[in-house]
Amino acid sequence: NDFLREWVTKRESFLQLLLELEGPFNDGLCTQCGSSDGHFCCSDYIGDLVHCHTCFMEHHKLLPFHRIQKWNGTYFDKTTLHDQGYILHLGHHGGICPDMEDPWLDIEGNLPGADNDGMVNTVHTTGVFKHKVRWCQCQSAPKKTVQLFQLQLFPASHLQPETAFTFDVLDHFHIDAMECKTAAASFIKKLCRLTNNAFPYVVPNRERELCRVSRQWHDLQSRKWLGFGHDVEKTPQNGNLAHYCPACPQPGINLPDDWNSVGEVWFGLV
Repeated sequence: NDFLREWVTKRESFLQLLLELEGPFNDGLCTQCGSSDGHFCCSDYIGDLVHCHTCFMEHHKLLPFHRIQKWNGTYFDKTTLHDQGYILHLGHHGGICPDMEDPWLDIEGNLPGADNDGMVNTVHTTGVFKHKVRWCQCQSAPKKTVQLFQLQLFPASHLQPETAFTFDVLDHFHIDAMECKTAAASFIKKLCRLTNNAFPYVVPNRERELCRVSRQWHDLQSRKWLGFGHDVEKTPQNGNLAHYCPACPQPGINLPDDWNSVGEVWFGLV
């Protein structure tokens, strides 16, 4: 079967379908509530779904790394959840902290406010995102780095974290480095392109942080896999973090117990 010749006969119809996906869906109404204008769509959704601002923000409460678009009257233009007022709440599984205080209206502008909010650049498999985060303010609230880690975000620093990596992107980088021999610089450049293909240089470059955090992540994973996290009294000694290799000669497994008396000829076959 000549698949390419068959494709040529269907190319124009698929081109029209592609153009239809660039326009408004569902007669311009929100797919969820059906009563408001649907101005927002998500590139990471499957299907032609559009939502109003209220439904869209509710859907993305725990989906902060989706790439979104907004209808500007002519076409769907790229925007971000941050530009639409999204706030990532920490410490309560994405919910609002019950001890959160509203800002005082009579505080002078030159005085520092409560340390409730912050900005964090987060690196994910779909790009680099900037989000306003709201830290947990409970009396027993853990440190900011712990709040990030509990949401599967690995902080790049510990005093005042402003950059974090998702667990997914660290795993992706590990696979890319092993299978595709991808360097950290190339991996970050790819993510910058995914974030802004026209002007990737305006995207924060986090190559240095990736090199450091990926090593920390791999060290944590190795300790977990080899059981050192389950036994808090046990600390790894030299060689304890080396993974089992079935190809290496090991007495009693793939090496005879009397290997010392076999002779040099046999060792050449190992």
